[in-house]
This record gives sequence, structure tokens and C-alpha cells, in this order.
Amino acid sequence: MRSVNDKIADILACPRCKTSIRPKGDSLACDVCGIPYEMLLDKPTLIMQDSPVKAWFDPHASRVGGHGVKGKLVSLWRSLMPSERVWTRKSQALVRQVLEATHPDSPDSHVVLIGAGFEPVYKRLLSPYSTVIRVGLAHREDVDVVCDICDLPLAQSSVDLILSSSVLEHVYDPERAVDEMFKAIRPNGYVYAEIPFMRAYHMIPVDYQRYTISGIASLFGRHGFTEIESGICSGPFTGLALFLRDFCGGLFSFSKPLEMLVVLGLSLLLHPMKYLDRLCENSRWARINACNFYYLGKKNSTDGDSAASLTQRGYGEDVIQANLTG
Repeated sequence: MRSVNDKIADILACPRCKTSIRPKGDSLACDVCGIPYEMLLDKPTLIMQDSPVKAWFDPHASRVGGHGVKGKLVSLWRSLMPSERVWTRKSQALVRQVLEATHPDSPDSHVVLIGAGFEPVYKRLLSPYSTVIRVGLAHREDVDVVCDICDLPLAQSSVDLILSSSVLEHVYDPERAVDEMFKAIRPNGYVYAEIPFMRAYHMIPVDYQRYTISGIASLFGRHGFTEIESGICSGPFTGLALFLRDFCGGLFSFSKPLEMLVVLGLSLLLHPMKYLDRLCENSRWARINACNFYYLGKKNSTDGDSAASLTQRGYGEDVIQANLTG
């Protein structure tokens, strides 16, 4: 089996000109446009100098664990916190099916997750695979390639599937980010994205927008994707539990330790309520008040692309549809 680093080498590219780029010792440089990049914490760090994320993101900081007493307390707090969201059965099944269809560990398959995938659901769904490539700006845990997804350092038409969970609300230019995804995905490849609708302002100030389910379809449709399926990822009871937690926790924001205790206590107390979403995940009421929506889209093959050869590799639309209906 090929390693993650082998697969990164296949698709890594200069974020500006999309020319293939490889690490050279402790640095990287594009042979075409000459832009230098860094290897920080042993990770390719391809953020352009004019990127707006430079104003708030520190690529030198480790995202794994903490140091000292404060870091240990934060790690303990996170370990006690239940999962923020309860995913619908349909959204979990769809992620599982699209992963099975794209075969992430196959030698010639490249599956990219935007973000670290620290949510328990993603850890479970991705656990059978060892070569999913994680890219982006991790605020928890770690990624394989540090980058601004508005300038994805991925070669054009090189990726079979891009997964994105609760990321696009934190992107300063979602139109540009989705366009970058479209360029990176191969013809007949897929994008799966989850975006919040009913959710409080978080990761302040790097939180820019919310989307309705029709808004998500419009966003991806404007950049060339064809919708295969969309629906509720996390329902209204999850949204209500998170709102109550954030609302009450915010009342104690004058004391960070007290706020964290309130948030932890309410998270544990209200978590069972989130499972009520399983009773209404297919209802119109849940769709109107959902916490998060999901979207699965396809980049259709163009003239000159060999759709037959792509389908033979096992991730054509017929495979996805068979899994969805099987």
C-alpha cells in the first residue's frame, strides 16, 4: 500500500500556478513562478504571502495537544465533552458509501479531507482508511498539508473525492474555495460538504456565513457541480441543544474557567436531547430548522475525458447510485 506522503507527492502543487511541487529539504519552491514555501513542523505549508489567513493563523503553532498545566486542562476538558453534533443516519450512510465507492487506499485514488477530521463520526468513518489526505488550517489536531483552501495547493483534476465538514462557514471567500475544489477534482469525481444553518457565531472572528439547503446547492452549482443528493446532516434538536449551551455559557464569559464549566455541564446534560433528531430527520419541519445540511455533488466528465476508464476504477456515478439505493 502506498503511504500518505506518496499520495501527497502525486497531487501537491503550487497554490498560485498549480504546477507540481515537491519538498526540497526544509523548504519548497515552485520551479515555474518561483514562490518559496516552508516546511513547518514537518508539514508542507503552502500559504501565499497575500492570503488573508496570515492575519490570524499561526502555522508555527502545534495543533496537537497542549503544553503545561493550562494545556493539560484544556485537553481534559475536550476529552470530557460529548460530540457537538449528532449526525443523521442518512448523512453517515452517504459518507460511508462515497468512501467505499472512491476506494481511498487504492494506489491511484486520492481522497482529500479539508480539515483535521477530529469529530468522532469522521474518525469512525475514516478509520478503515490510512491514506486520506488532510489539508487546510487545523485549529484542533493536525493536517498533512497546511494551506488556505481559497488557494488549494492541489494539481488540477487530481482528486477523486473532497470531503468538507463545517469548514465553509469559516472561509473568507467561499465562492473561490468551491471553485478551487472544482479545479482539483477529477472529471466524474465528487465533493461532499456539510455546512451549518442554525448555529451560533463561533471560532470568533473567523466565522463568516450560514447556508440554507438551497443556498448550498446554488453555491456548488455556480461552480460547475451537479447535485446528486442533499439533506439534513444534523437536525433541529442538535441545533437547539447547542444554542442553549452557547447562550448560557456566554452569560459567564467574564470568567473563562467558569464559562468552560457551564459549557461542559450543559453539554453533558443536553446531549441526549440531540438524539431526538433521529425521530424527525426526514420531516419538512426538521429541514426548515436544521442545524447542518449536507451536499453531495459530482464534477461531470467533459469532452475528451474517458468516463469509461474512470468508471472502471470503481467510483462512477452508477456505483454511488447503486450504493445509495442498495
